[in-house]
Amino acid sequence: MNERPPWTTRRYDTVDSTQRVASDLIARGVGHHRTAVVAVKQHAGYGRKGDPWHDGAGDSLLTTLILSPDDPPLSYPYAMIAALAVVRAIGATAHLAANLKWPNDALVNGRKVAGILGDATWVGSRLLAMRVGIGVNVGGTRSLYIARGLPDATSLIAESGRAISVDTVLAALLEQFDRIDDRYLHSGHAYIVAEWRNALATIGREVAITCLDGRVLWGKATDATPDGDLIVDAADGTRVRVRAPDVRSLRHVAS
Repeated sequence: MNERPPWTTRRYDTVDSTQRVASDLIARGVGHHRTAVVAVKQHAGYGRKGDPWHDGAGDSLLTTLILSPDDPPLSYPYAMIAALAVVRAIGATAHLAANLKWPNDALVNGRKVAGILGDATWVGSRLLAMRVGIGVNVGGTRSLYIARGLPDATSLIAESGRAISVDTVLAALLEQFDRIDDRYLHSGHAYIVAEWRNALATIGREVAITCLDGRVLWGKATDATPDGDLIVDAADGTRVRVRAPDVRSLRHVAS
């Protein structure tokens, strides 16, 4: 194991979003490397493209990890590492097999249990810190998520039938992040990309991708690139490289 400082946990009751709190801590010079911002409730949590994140107080792990290692390479795959840590933490705590839906969801039994949002704080061209927001549905019944208008969501407790605490999932997430980060340091970028690609349930699936400009791309996801783009063999016979920032949503389509 590489020597690294322990994680610092900053806990809050209710916040607008853990990402905003993390950004504020970084701006004030107190958002140090390996800080986990954790909240019981968010009233303005968000995912990709500002989409709202729905949670019930105490039902979800709501955290943003602040990462600011010395001289991080711009290619540091922190979002991939975090996504893999979520998958493995779910396995360790709920004994469930999870996988990833490109670009940033974790699924159990085909339903969403978690989201991962990578972001960064810059001053001009200087990278101050990386931020990865993570929301995991720990509690809540399937009927509760349906009532919230989320028929494709579920929770670890609903799927496993086990008693699982938010803090148990947080501890497992941080432990798994460190283990995977160690493998990155020892084995390199290619190892992380291969593990992330293997965890992607999207590869090999028929997909419908709604782009930001309103276009819908239909085709089969066949691969993913080392920097996280999705390769799609489109219905019109072309091969398309899809970047996550250009996408509003992706849906797995029954073949």
